[in-house]
Amino acid sequence: DTKIEKLEKAVEDANNEIKKATDERKETQTVYERNAADLTAALEALEGAMSVLKQAKQPSLAQLQKVSSTVRSAALLADALGFDGSAVQQTVAVFAQEDPSVPMENYKFKSDSVIETLEKLHRDFRAEKNDIDEVEVKSVADYNAFKQQRTDYVKAKSQEIEESKKEKSITMEETA
Repeated sequence: DTKIEKLEKAVEDANNEIKKATDERKETQTVYERNAADLTAALEALEGAMSVLKQAKQPSLAQLQKVSSTVRSAALLADALGFDGSAVQQTVAVFAQEDPSVPMENYKFKSDSVIETLEKLHRDFRAEKNDIDEVEVKSVADYNAFKQQRTDYVKAKSQEIEESKKEKSITMEETA
């Protein structure tokens, strides 16, 4: 009886470990998906902003407002990720100083430095996205390996339980 009870307890513990790991995996996946979506959106927005600035000799007011919004959002995300945001903050300041209702003169708006800053930020975001992708792949692999190991353990212990029950049954029949 005690052998069977110990085996049943081992199976229960292993199943609890699997459940706990599954819950943690779901939580990790949710965080990854949110971060990946944020970075993907930021990358796409930065690509759009760079495209506008590269194509337009003198960007329109609407284009500049969109670029300004993108730069501000990217600056917030860069700050949240802990990137060195001094160049980004300077770029945000350039847009903040401009009165959007007053057209910029050609000599006042130099998009090259803004483009350089956005390209650097794009590289940083791309590297961060690659990093979180790698961490997610490893996390999934680790979870799958752990779950498989625990599942195999449960199967083996369940088989031992069945064998012990058969032995106990045979022993009880022989003694009766």
